[in-house]
Amino acid sequence: MKQQIYNPYLPLENYIPDGEPHVFGDRLYVYGSHDEENGTEFCVLDYECFSTPVDDLSDWRSEGIIYRAEQDPGRNEKDKYMYAPDVVQGKDGRYYLYYAMSGGHFTGAIHVAVCDEPAGKYEYYGEVRNTDGSTYDRCITFDPGLLNDNNHIYLYYGWAIGTGVRSIPRMINGMVSAICKHFVSPKLFEKTKEQMAREAQGIEGGNVIRLADDMLTVIGEPKRLAPGSLMP
Repeated sequence: MKQQIYNPYLPLENYIPDGEPHVFGDRLYVYGSHDEENGTEFCVLDYECFSTPVDDLSDWRSEGIIYRAEQDPGRNEKDKYMYAPDVVQGKDGRYYLYYAMSGGHFTGAIHVAVCDEPAGKYEYYGEVRNTDGSTYDRCITFDPGLLNDNNHIYLYYGWAIGTGVRSIPRMINGMVSAICKHFVSPKLFEKTKEQMAREAQGIEGGNVIRLADDMLTVIGEPKRLAPGSLMP
């Protein structure tokens, strides 16, 4: 049915933050995190997808649970919740779901699941990796976003500490930045001194890197697109 659409467009008992809309075929799909009503932690529920016809944005339906945290073989007590996913269609026509596992920290691999349908039952596929097979860990590997540009797949990712630095004097801003760089960031993001020193522009900010056809292996070096709020 076609009628005026109002916000919120999803049922009130569903909490889907970090929404990523994509048009696949004749439907618009929304992927996102999944919060629990009256919960005390973020993203504790499994991924539920919603969709609607592209010509009637009032006719939403739940596609059900498309992926469960327990399917990830690396899930543990520390990395037990799935945060901020995104989905992209690969050159092979399949759909790839990218996400980060966390439990309140912001480090670790970007994980991938795959499915033959945009809202089918996804299966674990692997982790984003370097050409030598090691886990890709440049900057802060969190909040992935994907783009298929003429069959070139780009992975966008990153994070930064928000401090409202524009509202404080430059000298204090510099002090806060130095403290966060040398004391807060290494602990919060679990980075070694070598990993911190490797990033000339600092680890905080928005980045992009291209993926190979296997949808896992990175190509080249990451490019900084947006600086973090705290510069090195």
